[in-house]
Amino acid sequence: MHQTIHTGEKPFECNVCGKAFRLQVYLSEHQKIHIEEKPFKCKLCGSAFRRKYQLNEHYTIHTDEKPYQCKECGKCFRQRSNFTEHQSIHTGNKPFECKECGKFFRLNTLLIRHQKSHSGERPYECKECGKTFHLPSELNNHQIVHTSKRPFECKVCGKSFKRESTLIQHSVIHAGVKSYECNECGKAFLHRSSLFHHRKIHSDEKPFKCKECGKAFVVLAYLTRHQSIHNGEKSFECQQCGSAFRYKSQLNKHQRIHTDVKLFQCMEGGNDFVHGTNLSIHQGIHTGENPFQCNEYGDAFKYHYQFPWTF
Repeated sequence: MHQTIHTGEKPFECNVCGKAFRLQVYLSEHQKIHIEEKPFKCKLCGSAFRRKYQLNEHYTIHTDEKPYQCKECGKCFRQRSNFTEHQSIHTGNKPFECKECGKFFRLNTLLIRHQKSHSGERPYECKECGKTFHLPSELNNHQIVHTSKRPFECKVCGKSFKRESTLIQHSVIHAGVKSYECNECGKAFLHRSSLFHHRKIHSDEKPFKCKECGKAFVVLAYLTRHQSIHNGEKSFECQQCGSAFRYKSQLNKHQRIHTDVKLFQCMEGGNDFVHGTNLSIHQGIHTGENPFQCNEYGDAFKYHYQFPWTF
């Protein structure tokens, strides 16, 4: 049994997915991922797990505890697996190579995950909507969308989220840090996805066309927003004053005027604002920036209302 370590032999093969192992005990542990039984259940949110250590690690989500600290940079982690994965960042070593495309990875688990993209195999199916996934972890992450649970709450504004990653992404709004900068024009964004959509502005490609008027858009979301102009529908109504809006995001922004909460503060002058967009516009006072430019004449303005603005 020990000699298989030196020979690399893996005689124990999973009859479901074909993955091979050196020891029978490893195969038995692996086969648990192919069964539906999840005997270890969280008493706080009801999430279920196949293994007890997964439940124990999950419990740290409901607390602020992060017991695993990196000695290199001091960053802390809730789960040992995330801590181990993080440590390889400091070495820069990527010893695991994909034989299909030659791409290298820091961890063998990342290589295995990547290799499934070449096979096209998606054995894990959501029973709610039928969507399939390469990995059981992807399926578990997806299944949250079918529940009403939002265990991750923002400590600044109280908004709650289904995923911790979404909460982290949301938190940068309150910090006002725009880390993602466009190489073309220098404009910065809070989120990577916003930068990705913005970059399309610098190309002439507008693949999303309105069937009503023929107007074309860079991003599908812009087309979807535009189409409500033609039907005039305003489905989102404020319960406070009855104002109606085409988009839920507009309603959410509007509802802030009924409270005294001003979540966005200017670091330069200390002014507080209800909306992040108002803070961004205000900051132009300190920087001298005129971000709103007329495409016809080239004139630039501090505020969008200073010239006819069309979307």
